[in-house]
Amino acid sequence: LTGAELVFRSTELGEVEREGADGPTFHVHAHTIVRLREKLNPERWTWLLGAVRGWWKFHFKDSQRIRQAREACKYVVKPSDLDRLSAPELAILHRQLFRLHLVQCLGILKERRRLVEDGNRKLVRRGEGDAARWEVVENWNESRGRRIEDEPKTHSGELEDWVVCTLPPSFALSPRAEPLAVVLNYTGDRLSDHRKLGLLRETCGPLFHGWESENSGKREPPFFPRKKGIPRPESGGAARQPE
Repeated sequence: LTGAELVFRSTELGEVEREGADGPTFHVHAHTIVRLREKLNPERWTWLLGAVRGWWKFHFKDSQRIRQAREACKYVVKPSDLDRLSAPELAILHRQLFRLHLVQCLGILKERRRLVEDGNRKLVRRGEGDAARWEVVENWNESRGRRIEDEPKTHSGELEDWVVCTLPPSFALSPRAEPLAVVLNYTGDRLSDHRKLGLLRETCGPLFHGWESENSGKREPPFFPRKKGIPRPESGGAARQPE
């Protein structure tokens, strides 16, 4: 009757409360986005809120129009509330929330999102201020990444050059800070095909090559140089830097 549709919901675990010897409880509620097909006058909007409350049987409040995207970014739980839980209580909370859809797109927003993701597209903002608008364009980087990731991976025998993780620049292995990667069964033969390591090389490469072209013959480029007075790391460990 009103042309209103819920297109997004985000469940939030509100403030932690404790009563006596019982375990902690949360004020569970949800933030929702309502899409209107047409503008409703105050009388029709009041009727809509009353109809939702009558069907839902719980509090349902209007928070007015969304004016900035960050207003729709809601957290599921505040980190400070989790700090008030013990380890066993955190484990119980994890089991209760496991595989639940706490944040979910609905209706037409879910369909639009699927079309964007399945079609290797992305949203970009054009213009500034009141003249700004959003457009759907091809996501060329995403298409390239998916082609690499979707290639069939066949392994025979023990895995080699398996990148477990990448780390931020560190002085662990040299007197200058360099990005690091943890590699299982390292041989070096297959790392050139790894997409994330390739991006690290593209990002950091110009910093090293540009220095080497101007300082031929020198071995240590000043890329995040080690602070004075900090010793080089001994073999098998990393020197610790003071804060």
